[in-house]
Amino acid sequence: MTIPSNIESEEKVVLVGISGPSSSGKTTVSRLLTGIFPGSILIHEDDYYKDDKDIPMDEALGEQNWDCPEALDITLLSQHLKSLKHPNADPQPKLPSIQPESPSSVADPALIKQLKQKVHNAVGHENLRLVFLDGFLLYHEGSPLVEVLDVKLFLQVTFPLLKQRRESREGYQTKDSFWVDPPGYFEKLVWPNYVQQHQHMFDKGDVENGRCVASETLGIDVFSIKNEGTGIEEVLKWAVQQILESI
Repeated sequence: MTIPSNIESEEKVVLVGISGPSSSGKTTVSRLLTGIFPGSILIHEDDYYKDDKDIPMDEALGEQNWDCPEALDITLLSQHLKSLKHPNADPQPKLPSIQPESPSSVADPALIKQLKQKVHNAVGHENLRLVFLDGFLLYHEGSPLVEVLDVKLFLQVTFPLLKQRRESREGYQTKDSFWVDPPGYFEKLVWPNYVQQHQHMFDKGDVENGRCVASETLGIDVFSIKNEGTGIEEVLKWAVQQILESI
């Protein structure tokens, strides 16, 4: 893969997508990666949600559907990412973040130090700037982000684990208020939307246990998380290795 470069400064900008279903751990992993790769920045797809009043309604449930592409301004996000490839581009996110601060101790400090050294040994001499993008809808069918991103990673997680994690959350900050899932929201809306938007990535459309078929066609690499025993450290080591192999 050839990474586009800034001709004037000879800086290589690498756009890295970290995706997965809601509560898969993609934001946590993305934040850790941003700390491991020096000079990198993180953009959250959630910051490109439309105003609360413009979130589509699911007529069958009578609830707003926050989990469909129409709830996000993906065109604006795509344009922003493309602009980061231009000379003298402002690397900072264009929109204020609605994401809460991350906990400080989610990975072994010794591992973080080890991975930082690994990155330095591999690309420390390169003039690189990595831009991480985390989001639950980066690779759905027809997404313009698939062509924009240089490295595409995805966390595949089972239904029971996602349901447990999602329902343990108090809610989500939106642009204008605070969203709390109504009863049954995960199984009635979040999960069906996830399956619909990602079944093209997996053999026989099995988003839980199916083999990823998008690695050959779309360049998407998948890490499968089957249970809570898979720690964040394993995912992090895999993600660092995939990125280094790509760049």
